[in-house]
Amino acid sequence: MNTTPGMSRESNYVTGAALRGLSHTDVVRAFLHEALTRPTYDVPLPISVLNASASVRETAA
Repeated sequence: MNTTPGMSRESNYVTGAALRGLSHTDVVRAFLHEALTRPTYDVPLPISVLNASASVRETAA
């Protein structure tokens, strides 16, 4: 499973960032910075439609 789609060095996303003067490392560091400095959520995250339908099937069985 590709857990980081579009983040290979040849991907369109990274290629587009390069056109703006950013390296692959710059892009990865920006993502990490955003993830590590973002405030924690104070509300429950929404339930995925896929997970919700799975739990409905389990309850029905």
